[in-house]
Order: sequence, then structure tokens, then C-alpha cells
Amino acid sequence: MLTRVGVCLLGLWFAIGPGSILAAPAPLPPTGGVRIELLTHDARRPLRAGDRVVVTLRGSLGGSATFHIFGVVANVGMREIRTGVYQAQPALYTGTYIVRPGDVARNAALLATLTVGGQEVLAAGNRPITIDTRGPVITSRQPKPGATLTNVRPNIFVNFFDAVSTVNPGAVRLVVNGQNVTTRASISESSAAYNPEVPFAPGPVRVQLTATDRAGNIEQTEWSFTIAPSTDLIRSVTINPATALTPGDILTVVLTGTPGGKASFAIQGLAGFVVMRESRISGVYFGTLTVASGLSVFEAPLLVTLERDGRRSTAAAAVGVTIIGGPPPAPAVLAPGRAIVLGEEAVARTVLRGRSRPGFRILGRISYVIRSQSGDDQRLLTEFLTVTGVNGTWQVAIGPLVFPEGARIVVSVVAIDPAGQRSPPMETEIPQ
Repeated sequence: MLTRVGVCLLGLWFAIGPGSILAAPAPLPPTGGVRIELLTHDARRPLRAGDRVVVTLRGSLGGSATFHIFGVVANVGMREIRTGVYQAQPALYTGTYIVRPGDVARNAALLATLTVGGQEVLAAGNRPITIDTRGPVITSRQPKPGATLTNVRPNIFVNFFDAVSTVNPGAVRLVVNGQNVTTRASISESSAAYNPEVPFAPGPVRVQLTATDRAGNIEQTEWSFTIAPSTDLIRSVTINPATALTPGDILTVVLTGTPGGKASFAIQGLAGFVVMRESRISGVYFGTLTVASGLSVFEAPLLVTLERDGRRSTAAAAVGVTIIGGPPPAPAVLAPGRAIVLGEEAVARTVLRGRSRPGFRILGRISYVIRSQSGDDQRLLTEFLTVTGVNGTWQVAIGPLVFPEGARIVVSVVAIDPAGQRSPPMETEIPQ
């Protein structure tokens, strides 16, 4: 039986990430004569700053009740609004929380405590809560802002990331030189890729992108690059697709330049080169590569070469090539450490560090495990999502926890590669 509640507040010092709604844990067993029969809330979608969520608890009458949204807020007071006519009938308690700017929670557990006559019980709600008050993050833009290119038809590619409700592909808008090209771009939850239909004229090229997540938060970015005149043999290099490749995918490279030459392309990190052939259109060369199993590169430069009459020119595609040779291995999780994070008040946090491959997303689930007569009972507290850096490392920091006394806190993480493939899970326990 549970008799007391552990520490009251959890803070997550990172953006908590996207994914499907998971089943919330059921109410815990009652303590003595104190019961929580139902704990629920009225949120039907991801909440934004200023939204209200009303929490309702049905349980023993005449008590003092508070609720906690894991990772967001703790000890929100609830008032008893209906008392049972008879002692056997439950009472109803309600409380309201107004979402603050900066709050984030993905599939976070709703927890509540009810105290009657010195006895206290903890229960978990019937549905998780997702709060998303931050817009998507733009992680990379190609061609790079301020770059000067002689490639008159470069791929335009943008990576973005939303760690809570995910980006809505249908609400992404891409404008190039004032022209809306969204319908001609390839757009997903994590990227937008556009291959210009015609070469750009020399001068600046302006790109504007608007990304909206499923909670309605908006992020906008704008940058420009410059097309410079050139007398080189090569005028343009375009690859398709510009997104991550897996075994069996076909990469097509198009080169335009001086006709009647010999052309080839190579990808840094892969052995050999691919011969390109000139098409029926003079000066347009094509080459293809079918991705084989076991190949793996991340944003590797792709170089094309064109030779004609003793002259030789080399140029790079504007976007690097990423090839995923197979499902990712489970990410490494290093032993948790401790850190003091300074904000409105100093909070001790547990830091999780790990390693995977560059550009992979790390999805974690934090659960607590309690021992019952029927065995261990594991229940979800929340999820988090982060992205590995260029060196493959990742880090999150977890603050004080809400959990039943004596429970174990378990973290399970998986790696998700740029093609969406998931690794086996890696599990670790956070020491108390």
C-alpha cells in the first residue's frame, strides 16, 4: 500500500518531443479508506500558452486534493465542489491550470494526491496531457545563408524539428524569390526539399519558409544566397531525392554544362565513382546510384566532374548525401549524473547523456515502477525527444520527480534515423 508521495515537482530541461498519444497509467490502489476513483482532464488537443485545463477528481469526501502535470507544474490546489450525501458516496474535486509560455509536456502523466484524516493517496489520470508552447526549430538550411554559388540550379533544403506536437506538413509554406513553390516541394514532418524547375539568374536568391506545428505554433525563417556568373564547364548540379536514402533507393544526379564531355560523380566516404551519360538534351548529363546495404554516410559531399578538350571542372551539390545502411543500433546511455540548473530557483537535476549517430533523434520514455502483489507495475510518466549533435552525442536534464515513495524511475530510449527507422530500446534506471 502507498502511504506517502515522493518529491513534488519535475522539470525537464529540454524540449519534450513528438509522437503518438500513449495510454496513461490507471489510478493506483487506495490507501486505507482513502480512495481516488477517477482522475481526468478536459484537454482534447495539445495545449498552447493561455489555454486552460480543468482537472476533475472523484474520491473520498472531506479531503484536501492537489494535482500535478508531470514536467510542468506541481501541487495545484483543487476544491471540493460536491460532497456525497452519504459517507459511502464519493466527492468531486476540481482545479484549473493556465498554461504558461515555455511550458512543454509530451504525453505527460496527470497525477493527483488526496489527503483525508492524515492518510494520503496518489493516483494517475486516465489520459496524458500534451502542452506545446514553442514553435518548431530550424536546424539547417541549404544552400547556406550568405553563400555564393556558381551552381545555377541548386537544391534548396531545410531541416526542422518540433519536439512536442511535431510539424504539420500541410502547414509548411515555402517561397523562393517571391513565388510560392510549396506544391512543388517535397515536405515531411522534418524537412522541406525543392528542386528549382529552371536555373536561377545571376544575383541574390531569397528563400522564406513558414513551419507550423500541430499545436498551432509558428516558426518563420528567411535567408538568401547569391548566384555568381561563371565560365566553368559545369553550370549546375542537382540531386534527387535530397532526403535520407535507405537500401534500394535510387539517387539521381543531374549535371548541366558544356556538351560533349565526360562526366561522373562521387560521394565522399564511398569508394569509386559513377559514370554519367549525356542525354538527348545537349549538355545535360544524368547518373544514378542504387543504394546497397551496408552503406552509411551523413551529409557527405557529392562532387561531379566534367572533362572536355583537356579541361576539367569539379563542383559540389548544394546538399550533402545521407545514406542509412540499415536500422540504427540502440543508442548508448551513459550513467546519469547530477547538475544544478539555475533559473527562477536553483533545482537539482539528473542529467542523462548518451551517444548515437549524427542527426538521429532520441526518443525517451520515463516511467516509474512499483512492486505489487502481482509483480512489478510500470506506468508512463512522460516522453522526451532530442537530436544528436554532429558528434553523435545527446543530453537531457531531468528535475525532481513526482512518484510514489519506493518506486523505481526507469528511462527507455530509442534512436530514430533520418529515414524514420527505429532502433531497439536501451533501458536504464535513474538512481534515487
